[in-house]
Amino acid sequence: MRWTVFGAAALVCTAAVGAPPSSPFEAPSKTTTVPLPSDPANPTYKHTRTCMFYPGIMVKEVNFGEEKGAHQLSLVTLPRTGPLPACSANNAHEHIIPWQKWSGYYSGKVGGAFFFDADDGTNGGMPFVAYTASAHEILRDSTELAERGAFRSIHWEGATLVVRYRRAWLAPCSMYTDPAGCWALVAARTGLPKAAQPDCRDKYEAEIKRAANSKYDADIAKSESVIGYEVEARATPGKTTFSPLAGRVTCWISD
Repeated sequence: MRWTVFGAAALVCTAAVGAPPSSPFEAPSKTTTVPLPSDPANPTYKHTRTCMFYPGIMVKEVNFGEEKGAHQLSLVTLPRTGPLPACSANNAHEHIIPWQKWSGYYSGKVGGAFFFDADDGTNGGMPFVAYTASAHEILRDSTELAERGAFRSIHWEGATLVVRYRRAWLAPCSMYTDPAGCWALVAARTGLPKAAQPDCRDKYEAEIKRAANSKYDADIAKSESVIGYEVEARATPGKTTFSPLAGRVTCWISD
Protein backbone atom coordinates (compact mmCIF):
# COMPACT_ATOMS: atom_id res chain seq x y z
CA MET A 1 0.00 0.00 0.00
CA ARG A 2 1.21 3.51 -0.68
CA TRP A 3 0.51 6.56 1.44
CA THR A 4 0.20 9.77 -0.56
CA VAL A 5 0.08 13.14 1.18
CA PHE A 6 -2.54 15.71 0.18
CA GLY A 7 -2.38 19.12 1.77
CA ALA A 8 -1.06 19.24 5.32
CA ALA A 9 -2.22 15.91 6.69
CA ALA A 10 -4.68 13.91 4.58
CA LEU A 11 -3.51 10.48 3.45
CA VAL A 12 -4.93 8.02 0.98
CA CYS A 13 -3.91 4.46 0.22
CA THR A 14 -3.38 3.83 -3.51
CA ALA A 15 -1.42 0.76 -4.61
CA ALA A 16 -0.44 -2.59 -3.20
CA VAL A 17 3.15 -3.55 -2.52
CA GLY A 18 3.80 -7.17 -3.39
CA ALA A 19 6.07 -9.59 -1.60
CA PRO A 20 9.75 -8.70 -1.95
CA PRO A 21 11.47 -10.50 -4.84
CA SER A 22 14.53 -12.61 -4.23
CA SER A 23 16.55 -10.07 -6.22
CA PRO A 24 15.46 -7.07 -8.27
CA PHE A 25 18.77 -6.94 -10.15
CA GLU A 26 19.57 -8.06 -13.70
CA ALA A 27 21.84 -11.07 -14.08
CA PRO A 28 25.15 -10.37 -15.85
CA SER A 29 25.72 -12.17 -19.14
CA LYS A 30 29.22 -13.12 -18.00
CA THR A 31 31.32 -12.87 -14.85
CA THR A 32 35.11 -13.18 -14.86
CA THR A 33 37.34 -13.32 -11.78
CA VAL A 34 41.08 -12.85 -12.20
CA PRO A 35 43.44 -13.86 -9.35
CA LEU A 36 45.96 -11.12 -8.52
CA PRO A 37 49.35 -11.41 -6.83
CA SER A 38 49.00 -11.52 -3.06
CA ASP A 39 50.82 -9.27 -0.62
CA PRO A 40 53.90 -11.19 0.62
CA ALA A 41 53.36 -9.66 4.06
CA ASN A 42 49.75 -10.96 4.15
CA PRO A 43 49.65 -14.06 1.92
CA THR A 44 46.43 -15.42 3.43
CA TYR A 45 44.40 -12.64 1.82
CA LYS A 46 43.31 -13.37 -1.75
CA HIS A 47 43.50 -10.46 -4.16
CA THR A 48 41.01 -10.62 -7.03
CA ARG A 49 39.65 -8.56 -9.89
CA THR A 50 36.06 -9.43 -10.84
CA CYS A 51 34.29 -8.14 -13.95
CA MET A 52 30.54 -8.41 -14.52
CA PHE A 53 29.48 -7.98 -18.16
CA TYR A 54 26.16 -6.56 -19.34
CA PRO A 55 25.11 -5.27 -22.76
CA GLY A 56 27.17 -2.12 -23.28
CA ILE A 57 28.69 -2.01 -19.78
CA MET A 58 31.18 -3.82 -17.56
CA VAL A 59 31.35 -3.43 -13.78
CA LYS A 60 34.77 -4.02 -12.23
CA GLU A 61 35.45 -4.74 -8.57
CA VAL A 62 38.96 -5.21 -7.18
CA ASN A 63 39.20 -6.80 -3.73
CA PHE A 64 42.31 -7.19 -1.59
CA GLY A 65 40.59 -8.68 1.45
CA GLU A 66 42.69 -7.02 4.15
CA GLU A 67 40.10 -4.34 4.87
CA LYS A 68 36.36 -3.98 4.44
CA GLY A 69 35.29 -2.53 1.12
CA ALA A 70 36.56 -2.99 -2.41
CA HIS A 71 39.97 -1.62 -3.35
CA GLN A 72 38.51 -0.29 -6.63
CA LEU A 73 35.07 0.03 -8.18
CA SER A 74 34.74 0.93 -11.86
CA LEU A 75 32.14 1.21 -14.60
CA VAL A 76 33.44 0.56 -18.11
CA THR A 77 31.51 1.48 -21.25
CA LEU A 78 31.82 -1.33 -23.81
CA PRO A 79 31.98 -1.03 -27.61
CA ARG A 80 28.78 -1.80 -29.50
CA THR A 81 30.48 -4.45 -31.62
CA GLY A 82 33.48 -6.72 -31.39
CA PRO A 83 34.75 -9.05 -28.70
CA LEU A 84 34.39 -8.29 -25.00
CA PRO A 85 37.43 -6.61 -23.48
CA ALA A 86 39.67 -8.40 -21.02
CA CYS A 87 39.09 -8.01 -17.29
CA SER A 88 42.32 -6.04 -17.01
CA ALA A 89 43.77 -3.44 -14.67
CA ASN A 90 42.97 -0.57 -17.01
CA ASN A 91 40.30 -0.48 -19.69
CA ALA A 92 39.32 2.15 -22.21
CA HIS A 93 36.27 4.25 -21.28
CA GLU A 94 36.63 3.33 -17.60
CA HIS A 95 34.95 5.45 -14.93
CA ILE A 96 36.52 4.81 -11.52
CA ILE A 97 34.42 5.63 -8.47
CA PRO A 98 36.75 7.50 -6.08
CA TRP A 99 37.09 5.61 -2.79
CA GLN A 100 36.46 8.89 -0.94
CA LYS A 101 32.94 8.81 -2.39
CA TRP A 102 32.26 5.08 -2.04
CA SER A 103 34.26 2.06 -0.95
CA GLY A 104 31.72 -0.73 -0.58
CA TYR A 105 30.74 -3.58 -2.87
CA TYR A 106 28.79 -3.96 -6.09
CA SER A 107 25.18 -5.17 -5.66
CA GLY A 108 23.66 -5.16 -9.15
CA LYS A 109 22.05 -3.09 -11.89
CA VAL A 110 18.63 -2.20 -13.19
CA GLY A 111 18.68 -0.41 -16.53
CA GLY A 112 21.13 2.46 -16.26
CA ALA A 113 21.39 2.36 -12.44
CA PHE A 114 24.26 0.54 -10.74
CA PHE A 115 23.86 -0.20 -7.04
CA PHE A 116 26.63 -0.54 -4.46
CA ASP A 117 26.40 -1.44 -0.76
CA ALA A 118 28.62 0.20 1.84
CA ASP A 119 31.61 -1.64 3.26
CA ASP A 120 29.71 -2.15 6.53
CA GLY A 121 26.36 -1.49 8.14
CA THR A 122 25.66 1.37 10.53
CA ASN A 123 22.82 2.12 12.94
CA GLY A 124 21.08 -1.12 11.97
CA GLY A 125 21.04 -0.11 8.33
CA MET A 126 23.06 -0.83 5.19
CA PRO A 127 23.95 2.35 3.29
CA PHE A 128 23.74 2.08 -0.48
CA VAL A 129 24.29 4.25 -3.51
CA ALA A 130 23.18 4.12 -7.14
CA TYR A 131 25.34 5.49 -9.94
CA THR A 132 24.85 6.01 -13.66
CA ALA A 133 27.15 4.27 -16.15
CA SER A 134 29.37 7.35 -16.14
CA ALA A 135 29.69 7.20 -12.31
CA HIS A 136 27.31 10.07 -11.53
CA GLU A 137 25.40 9.56 -8.28
CA ILE A 138 21.62 9.19 -8.57
CA LEU A 139 20.47 7.96 -5.16
CA ARG A 140 21.99 7.47 -1.70
CA ASP A 141 20.19 6.08 1.34
CA SER A 142 20.10 3.14 3.77
CA THR A 143 18.09 -0.10 3.91
CA GLU A 144 17.16 -1.96 7.09
CA LEU A 145 19.78 -4.61 7.86
CA ALA A 146 17.39 -6.90 9.72
CA GLU A 147 15.05 -7.09 6.72
CA ARG A 148 15.80 -9.80 4.16
CA GLY A 149 15.14 -8.63 0.62
CA ALA A 150 14.99 -4.98 1.70
CA PHE A 151 14.72 -3.85 -1.94
CA ARG A 152 11.10 -4.48 -2.92
CA SER A 153 11.28 -3.28 -6.52
CA ILE A 154 13.45 -1.16 -8.80
CA HIS A 155 12.38 0.23 -12.15
CA TRP A 156 12.63 3.27 -14.40
CA GLU A 157 9.87 5.67 -15.37
CA GLY A 158 11.44 7.65 -18.19
CA ALA A 159 14.45 9.41 -16.67
CA THR A 160 13.30 8.75 -13.09
CA LEU A 161 14.66 5.83 -11.06
CA VAL A 162 11.91 4.43 -8.82
CA VAL A 163 13.04 2.27 -5.89
CA ARG A 164 10.87 0.71 -3.20
CA TYR A 165 12.61 -0.66 -0.15
CA ARG A 166 12.58 -0.93 3.61
CA ARG A 167 14.35 2.17 4.81
CA ALA A 168 16.48 2.74 7.92
CA TRP A 169 16.22 6.46 8.65
CA LEU A 170 18.20 8.09 11.46
CA ALA A 171 16.00 10.52 13.37
CA PRO A 172 17.58 13.65 14.90
CA CYS A 173 15.98 12.90 18.29
CA SER A 174 15.22 10.19 20.84
CA MET A 175 11.91 8.34 20.73
CA TYR A 176 12.59 7.31 24.33
CA THR A 177 13.09 10.63 26.09
CA ASP A 178 10.44 12.51 24.08
CA PRO A 179 8.32 10.06 22.08
CA ALA A 180 5.56 12.51 21.15
CA GLY A 181 7.84 15.41 20.25
CA CYS A 182 10.34 13.23 18.42
CA TRP A 183 7.62 11.49 16.41
CA ALA A 184 6.11 14.84 15.41
CA LEU A 185 9.52 15.72 13.95
CA VAL A 186 9.88 12.31 12.28
CA ALA A 187 6.41 12.59 10.74
CA ALA A 188 7.17 16.08 9.44
CA ARG A 189 10.49 14.97 7.90
CA THR A 190 9.37 11.63 6.41
CA GLY A 191 5.66 12.08 5.69
CA LEU A 192 4.77 9.11 7.91
CA PRO A 193 1.31 9.42 9.49
CA LYS A 194 1.17 10.34 13.17
CA ALA A 195 -0.87 7.19 13.85
CA ALA A 196 2.09 5.04 12.78
CA GLN A 197 4.20 6.03 15.81
CA PRO A 198 6.16 2.98 17.05
CA ASP A 199 7.07 2.17 20.65
CA CYS A 200 10.84 2.33 21.21
CA ARG A 201 10.91 1.75 24.95
CA ASP A 202 11.88 -1.92 24.91
CA LYS A 203 14.92 -1.29 22.66
CA TYR A 204 16.27 1.46 24.91
CA GLU A 205 15.54 -0.35 28.15
CA ALA A 206 17.24 -3.49 26.82
CA GLU A 207 20.35 -1.44 26.04
CA ILE A 208 20.27 0.21 29.46
CA LYS A 209 20.03 -3.23 31.05
CA ARG A 210 22.83 -4.57 28.87
CA ALA A 211 25.13 -1.68 29.80
CA ALA A 212 24.48 -2.42 33.50
CA ASN A 213 26.00 0.89 34.55
CA SER A 214 23.72 3.67 35.73
CA LYS A 215 26.17 6.42 34.75
CA TYR A 216 25.42 5.64 31.08
CA ASP A 217 21.62 5.55 31.44
CA ALA A 218 21.09 9.21 30.53
CA ASP A 219 23.34 9.02 27.48
CA ILE A 220 21.63 5.86 26.23
CA ALA A 221 18.21 7.40 26.76
CA LYS A 222 19.20 10.43 24.68
CA SER A 223 20.64 8.37 21.81
CA GLU A 224 19.05 9.09 18.45
CA SER A 225 16.41 6.67 17.20
CA VAL A 226 16.37 4.84 13.88
CA ILE A 227 13.03 4.43 12.11
CA GLY A 228 12.38 1.46 9.84
CA TYR A 229 9.61 1.82 7.27
CA GLU A 230 8.59 1.11 3.70
CA VAL A 231 9.48 3.87 1.26
CA GLU A 232 9.44 4.77 -2.40
CA ALA A 233 12.34 6.87 -3.65
CA ARG A 234 12.04 8.68 -6.98
CA ALA A 235 15.44 9.87 -8.14
CA THR A 236 17.03 11.77 -10.97
CA PRO A 237 20.60 13.14 -10.84
CA GLY A 238 20.46 16.05 -8.42
CA LYS A 239 16.98 15.42 -7.00
CA THR A 240 15.39 12.68 -4.88
CA THR A 241 11.98 12.52 -3.22
CA PHE A 242 10.93 9.95 -0.61
CA SER A 243 7.32 8.89 -0.05
CA PRO A 244 6.32 6.52 2.77
CA LEU A 245 4.45 3.35 1.86
CA ALA A 246 1.95 1.64 4.12
CA GLY A 247 3.39 -1.14 6.24
CA ARG A 248 4.80 -1.72 9.70
CA VAL A 249 6.91 1.03 11.22
CA THR A 250 9.64 0.01 13.65
CA CYS A 251 12.10 1.83 15.87
CA TRP A 252 15.45 1.02 17.47
CA ILE A 253 18.37 2.76 19.13
CA SER A 254 21.25 4.04 17.01
CA ASP A 255 24.80 2.68 17.32
